[in-house]
Amino acid sequence: MDFPWLFGDKARRQSPLLGGLTGLGEALQAMQAEAMTDPVRLFAGQADPLEAVVTAARAGVLGREVTFRIGSTEVTLTIVDLDVRSTPIGLMVGQYEDVRLVAERVSWGNTHLRRISIRCHNVHLRTGAGTTLVAAPIEIEAVLDEDDLARLLGPRARRARLTIGADGIARLALADHPRLGHIEVAPRMDGAAVRLVPTAIVLRGRRHPIRRVPGLRIQPAQIPQGAVLRGVETGPGQVSITAIVPEWRQPVSRALLAKLTERLRARRGRVDVPRDEDHEPAPDERSKER
Repeated sequence: MDFPWLFGDKARRQSPLLGGLTGLGEALQAMQAEAMTDPVRLFAGQADPLEAVVTAARAGVLGREVTFRIGSTEVTLTIVDLDVRSTPIGLMVGQYEDVRLVAERVSWGNTHLRRISIRCHNVHLRTGAGTTLVAAPIEIEAVLDEDDLARLLGPRARRARLTIGADGIARLALADHPRLGHIEVAPRMDGAAVRLVPTAIVLRGRRHPIRRVPGLRIQPAQIPQGAVLRGVETGPGQVSITAIVPEWRQPVSRALLAKLTERLRARRGRVDVPRDEDHEPAPDERSKER
């Protein structure tokens, strides 16, 4: 399983959802420049750099199943919540505080999630030799149901069936002989993986505690660079995995605001996230290149 989003080309392939923040960051940079040239308009509430993109996303994709194409990767999801916290003063200096996104029925490649929640703290533009979009930290929670876990188990799911009851207890039983009994397992962190550790075996209705059994290791695929798994727990019919990226940085060039906003507002079932190479440079950029 991977947590979708960010960084450069390599990380875009690894984390397609987070990769989309690159295009958003470029949009924020252009919007910030507009607000700085007309602070009166900013305080009048007409030049909120992030709100324009968020408004377009809410109008065009919120609550609808949409496929986003980021480079060569496609991710399909339904965004159910998109929230941005900011202040007029913060917007003038490129400070966007917290950004929260919640999506359901997420899938890309062979990865499927019931829900993913991403909260980016202290989102801001850092200037210097270049402009960098920064968020620190980023908190990620991925929720998987039984079918999602079966995909992670791969060929092993043909021999053993994993279920999670209303009591939140995960159980493994032989797929061909489920009535023979089952093994209760508890998810534990194992570095960058999750291990299903047996805690008891139930035979003919009798429960027998067991200890010191290695368990079954599940490897979430392609975790974003710099991300650290923090915890895993079960709930009724699901497993929740949390991770954190201590700090994320992405150099941003001149924004592609118009194109990004246009595509979000089009209310289509597919959105191609624009990138620098998709557009001709502005005249002042051409002169710099010379």
